[in-house]
Amino acid sequence: FKPPEDGIKTLYSRENSAHMCLRDLALVLLSYIALNIGMMGLAVPMGSFIPFMFAGAVVGRLMGHVLAMLSLPFALAAPGFYALVGSAALLTGSLRQTLSVVV
Repeated sequence: FKPPEDGIKTLYSRENSAHMCLRDLALVLLSYIALNIGMMGLAVPMGSFIPFMFAGAVVGRLMGHVLAMLSLPFALAAPGFYALVGSAALLTGSLRQTLSVVV
């Protein structure tokens, strides 16, 4: 297995959007959120920065893929950009940090 940081880098990248389908991203999101909820309830010390960053990146990447499938008449950003925005949004909302600290 790879560490979560490698997964976040993969979600942020532009080159590998062909092998990430919506079904796989949704499965990763559901399983990771379920595991994250279980881990937060344990009485062991663990950080919450990387798990929230990863979950936000998966949600953003899903939104990027959905918007790319809509074929809108104007140009959209790459799905990796939406992953970055999703990470920043989830970190800002869940950890009560300001947006300037997250970015």
